Amino acid sequence: MVLGLPFRRGGFQLEGAKVNQRIKPSREARAIAGRETLVPDLLFDDMRLAIEYDSTAEHAAAAQLTRDAQKRLALEADGYKVITVTTGQICRAGEMKHIAKQAYRRRGRRFRPQSAVFLQQQAMLFQMGWSLDRYLDLERREGNA
Repeated sequence: MVLGLPFRRGGFQLEGAKVNQRIKPSREARAIAGRETLVPDLLFDDMRLAIEYDSTAEHAAAAQLTRDAQKRLALEADGYKVITVTTGQICRAGEMKHIAKQAYRRRGRRFRPQSAVFLQQQAMLFQMGWSLDRYLDLERREGNA
């Protein structure tokens, strides 16, 4: 959500994201992935960018890690840039800024918030205590964060 929110709300104002959009990969990519369709977590068609969310809690099984790696390789084979984001990154404004900058660069634009309240709103946004706090606490207790 934070990637798509407008600057005046503390977001990164990246328009055009499609959530869990099914795409039909090329024959080569299907062979890599071992499946007929791919479903990136976030897809920006106009810049051929896929953002994949990897949560330690949800992706700890070896079989799931393999499927995720195959999906990333298949997307890259079809010309997509794939950015992987972790729970720890989602909860940090600085980390998300790096990700947003990569997306802007991919789109051929510079990241330049045009709102006088951007930093203030972003600080408030990231202090809200995301619903992912419980994930972070669990990961820290397990030594994964």
